[in-house]
Amino acid sequence: MRRFGHTTCGLATIVALVAPLGLAACATQTGATYSATEVGAVMATTPAVVLTSREVHIEGGDTGVYGPALGAALGGTGGFYGAGAGGTDSAIFAGLGALIGGGLGYAAEEFADARRGIEYVLRDSTTGQTITVVQTATRSEALLPPETPVLLQEGDGYTRVVAAPGAQ
Repeated sequence: MRRFGHTTCGLATIVALVAPLGLAACATQTGATYSATEVGAVMATTPAVVLTSREVHIEGGDTGVYGPALGAALGGTGGFYGAGAGGTDSAIFAGLGALIGGGLGYAAEEFADARRGIEYVLRDSTTGQTITVVQTATRSEALLPPETPVLLQEGDGYTRVVAAPGAQ
């Protein structure tokens, strides 16, 4: 009975320490959100016109280490204490738990990182060049229809498309 108390305490401690890191990794920029580093920063802004727009699915792609690390820690701890917290069996079950937990953590992070996006094909009003921008979209964000005047904002490694003032 005492081991169960240690297991619960150990798992709760790991979750309490690692979960905030995983949540911090979930933030994504959209056409209407800005990162803290963009506040007060100068962004190049170019007028453009929407040629086409469509909804797309953005996959997790750049999965970090938080999901696999948390999964491995929880799986390893569960395997260790579940096997009796000592001896060869505990080491084997801790290793297996860490492998399985790491895989499940990776899959969970991939699923959590998947999101709705919008692909815009635009004509740059200054150069006439045709460009494509894919950006994360909020659930309620509507597609901008063809011929809508927009502003293309570029800064700090992120490009966003926003409707030009008076366009909607």
